[in-house]
Amino acid sequence: RRVLFRSTGARDNYEVALALEEIGLLGALVTNAYSLEHGRPLQRSLSAIAPVRRRMAGRHRSGISDEHVVPCWGPEILSQAAGLCGERIGRIAFAWQEKELSKKSARMARGSGFEAVLSYNYCAYHVFRLLQGTGIKRILFQCHPHPRSARRILKDERELSPEWSRSLNAEKEISWGEKYFRQLEAEPAMADLIIVASSFTRDSLIDNGIDPERVVVVPYGTDDARFGGEVPFSRREPHSRLRVLFVGQMGQRKGVRYLLNACELFGWNRCELTICGRGFDIDPGVVDTGSRSEERRVGKECRSRW
Repeated sequence: RRVLFRSTGARDNYEVALALEEIGLLGALVTNAYSLEHGRPLQRSLSAIAPVRRRMAGRHRSGISDEHVVPCWGPEILSQAAGLCGERIGRIAFAWQEKELSKKSARMARGSGFEAVLSYNYCAYHVFRLLQGTGIKRILFQCHPHPRSARRILKDERELSPEWSRSLNAEKEISWGEKYFRQLEAEPAMADLIIVASSFTRDSLIDNGIDPERVVVVPYGTDDARFGGEVPFSRREPHSRLRVLFVGQMGQRKGVRYLLNACELFGWNRCELTICGRGFDIDPGVVDTGSRSEERRVGKECRSRW
């Protein structure tokens, strides 16, 4: 019993692929650029370029055997290069990359006797379609609610928080067009089994016509090796400011507006908020604390502190 895991990028730090490896089910991880333990000539050459080396720093996971990884550097290189030509060209190139990875995954699955193919949503449509009628099980990891529910929530948020429209309009359920949206809708419909991390996502699928017997909830966990053991608590001096840390995407999909509102209600003179993550610059007009003290940006990473 072997599973082919089709993945784009290093989502969840390749945790799904590692879990399959640890229980002996990973037959292949088909992905775009990946830093193999014993790099091939192309990888070694590209890694000599500093920007490529920095980007590739997180494209590896210890514990996953090189022999199970099938990296596809060509689509990644072309997609990244096209992205420099503007957002529209970048999207076209990304869509092409997804199709190429799916074609390779489907060929391998059919030709090497894989029993199942597992993919995250947002990139499962093409490989699931190519495997239709083959008898190979199609397993979907649905990270977010059903696309219809997600779109409705995002549009409701846009009405409630027009000052956050820039981040909400950039979400794929809204900005990538109706053709892509129909593909997102088709992913759970084609899947034989759907893995979700919460009952909320499960309920959104059921509300949109997905058979509940095909949906299983597997809550997110944590990496015991990285975060295990006792965590010492920092001392808080009496009458000192409450320190709050948010780590995640800087956008209203993650509810940053509500965090800022909570700090405002609590009192900015009584708390210190640090936000670390990727995404959108937080418009100073969105929050007026009178005490913004720091903003530091490294590539796409940003840290803002109030």
